[in-house]
Amino acid sequence: MKFVYGNPIQIFAGTNLDNLEQILRNNRNGRNLISFVVPKNMSKILLVAGNEINTFDFTVTDPAGRQYDFSNSAYKKYESVKKTVMIIDKPKSGEWEFETEQTGDINFYPLGINQKPSQIVSNPLTQRSHLI
Repeated sequence: MKFVYGNPIQIFAGTNLDNLEQILRNNRNGRNLISFVVPKNMSKILLVAGNEINTFDFTVTDPAGRQYDFSNSAYKKYESVKKTVMIIDKPKSGEWEFETEQTGDINFYPLGINQKPSQIVSNPLTQRSHLI
């Protein structure tokens, strides 16, 4: 965390990656389905999927029914490590669904970038006044 004193006071907070809770693994119409929960305070979600054999495409659906895939999100395949990564800005909170046609073992890691304040300082008198 970095403080810049002046008018106004600026506080820069580092990002934290939180593991998002996976609540269900299932199949629907021959596609693998994983449900996961996005809390209210997430500014971005980072979704990583892969296995030991190949990279594969996937889609995710938000609680309102909007689908995200390679055509409408930050999406990249990393062949060298057999992972596909998707980043979604300002995700809706609630239950999301991950879907893929890939069969066999699937490693899925939903991560949320969370800006939790660690300390709030209001009108410090000096640069050292925030120290306890």
